[in-house]
Amino acid sequence: MRATGVKWFTLAFVIDGGSCEPLWDAERTLDSARDRTLIETIRAEGGDVMVSFGGQKGPTLELHCPSSAALAAAYQRVIAAYRLSAIDIDIESTSYADPGTQQRVVEALLLLRAQMPELAIYITLSSSTAGPDRTLIDRAARAGLTIDGWSIMTFDWDNTSEQQAALTMAATDHLKDTLVSAYGISEEQAYQRAGISSMNGRSDEAGIVTVADMREITRYAKQHKLARLTFWATNRDRPCPDAGKVVDRCSSLAQENWEYTRAISEYLR
Repeated sequence: MRATGVKWFTLAFVIDGGSCEPLWDAERTLDSARDRTLIETIRAEGGDVMVSFGGQKGPTLELHCPSSAALAAAYQRVIAAYRLSAIDIDIESTSYADPGTQQRVVEALLLLRAQMPELAIYITLSSSTAGPDRTLIDRAARAGLTIDGWSIMTFDWDNTSEQQAALTMAATDHLKDTLVSAYGISEEQAYQRAGISSMNGRSDEAGIVTVADMREITRYAKQHKLARLTFWATNRDRPCPDAGKVVDRCSSLAQENWEYTRAISEYLR
């Protein structure tokens, strides 16, 4: 935060610990000192957090909570525990593929909207280079559910070296078109409900997002006033001792510490 000026962070993931109980990584309770200390430290420095539910591996609350009311209650437990003003639902893999789970998510978020109208709600979706599957977007639009930002994950596209920025922007343009169609809104409004969740450095599918890519993606996000710009993950935003090895704690590229975070800080200016 001090080095970059970026103040907001997404913490991931809260998933199902069994019987629709929200736990961090299905391991740590909401009273975990590790997580509370992190949130309190960020806030003490003038920042804030949103919590992301779901993810690729699971087990997710979205898939395992027995009803929309139970799912909404699980979300509310986390919101209340950390006094959150924003949440992210990262719905992919098995959770996304199940129509019942999609409907449960939409109904749960409608309940949250009614009870907490000031809460900012974001949904993160997998995406191909041609944009995301539109099933959940259409389902939400038909139900009258407005989302503050639909973010797409613009990585794991195999080797996209030297094309990553262009492919990311093209996929987001497709997302914009889907939002125009589903919600009957203008292109400008659709961009303002769209978001990008990129990756910094080398992915496990040999794709590379360079710092130059991130700067170009940031210019695009700022130009279109996108609802959200983020990447996976801040803890990778530093060089590796072994630059050719893909690991969770560094980018696997030559870089300065926090160079990707500094790049996206321009989105806020």
